[in-house]
Amino acid sequence: RVIAPDLPGHGESEGLGHQSVKDYTERILSLLDRLNIFQAIFCGHSMGGAIAQQICLMSPNRTTGLVLVGTGAALPVNKSLLDYLSVDATYPKAVALISKWSMNKTADEGLRKKLHEQLATNRRKVLYRDYTACNRFDVTAEVHKIEVPTKIIVGTADKMTIPSYSDLLNMKIPNSSLILIEESGHMVLWEKPAELTREVNGFVTGLIEQDK
Repeated sequence: RVIAPDLPGHGESEGLGHQSVKDYTERILSLLDRLNIFQAIFCGHSMGGAIAQQICLMSPNRTTGLVLVGTGAALPVNKSLLDYLSVDATYPKAVALISKWSMNKTADEGLRKKLHEQLATNRRKVLYRDYTACNRFDVTAEVHKIEVPTKIIVGTADKMTIPSYSDLLNMKIPNSSLILIEESGHMVLWEKPAELTREVNGFVTGLIEQDK
């Protein structure tokens, strides 16, 4: 059973989003309560990976496993990017930078164009709040407390959440393994979907087999 929620302000959800990962985490935990789901494997990319870590730290008994894709225990954001996101006049510059930094230089131009178009349709305030939440996020001193099985995945050409962030997660989380996806940037789910799906499926299947 797979649940892919639209966070507040994202997709078809109303609102303007939040400026802290903890606030997003509380929304996800509330959703689980409404769906009567006590435990789950949490899979998150980038800020979603931050939320997954925070869920495990705040409610470890509700987490049976983690998949952390292109993320880190801290997610500092380039100051110029935050400045560009803060006002309407420079929002196009922010979109251009995110598009440029999110994919490997060898990525298909059609994919790069699609990413740029999708980012441009996002409300600026939502994206600004998301990047502010990422910039404020830092569980470096706590992430060693995560004890559940954890699969860490990152593209070797990721410029947004550089591979060293994933190396640190792998060093600090005791029951973790690290997978590098060659020739992929930050948007590994777009650039290398087959490779990512194989790794996630293998990890989840392994956890299910252990529980039998």
